[in-house]
Amino acid sequence: MDLDLEVDFDSNTITGTAVCLLVSPVGGGPLDMDTRDLAILGARDADGNALPYHLHEADDVLGSKLSVELPAGCESFTVEFRTSPGASALQWLEPSMTAGGKHPYLFSQCQAIHARSIIPCQDTPLARFTFTCNMTVPEALTVVMAAAPGERKAGAKPGLTTYGFKMPQSIPPYLFAFAVGNITGKELGPRSTVYTEPEMLEKSAWEFAEVEKM
Repeated sequence: MDLDLEVDFDSNTITGTAVCLLVSPVGGGPLDMDTRDLAILGARDADGNALPYHLHEADDVLGSKLSVELPAGCESFTVEFRTSPGASALQWLEPSMTAGGKHPYLFSQCQAIHARSIIPCQDTPLARFTFTCNMTVPEALTVVMAAAPGERKAGAKPGLTTYGFKMPQSIPPYLFAFAVGNITGKELGPRSTVYTEPEMLEKSAWEFAEVEKM
């Protein structure tokens, strides 16, 4: 899956696209994905042609099944979406709720079945996936993600920065994790780095000082 996400702290939403790459071409018909409180803005094939889709009635626990009608031989398709301000996997903090008190903060918690409130996916540990992700945020903020960091570049709009990440190992959706804020890091060893707000960095480094011995 190739994700392109933009974080909006004014509306407490994330708008994005998910390019779903199939392991093998499908024979045609509906492909079902999990969503919860996602606004589906469209679906299209690799050539940009609109695909029929249906967002089913919501279940209080499971959310809404998204069925995208795929043509025979389809190898990839794209879903455009926007999260809800109340997305169950996202925690939005006002500046006053942070240690520094100057910048907003966002972090995710997808376990056990909350990834579906951020991205359309088959939200079960049985369905593992690899992904790339470009996440665009206000330029004063930093993105960290449970994935290998890639290129950092100016966003398409003034005042924004885009961070790239790649996860080549197949993971269950509940391990999709990230944070956005005034974040810095400190290496604890050759395999570990702690990330947090600058005001909490030394305390956090002390808390995890023994992690390399575990």
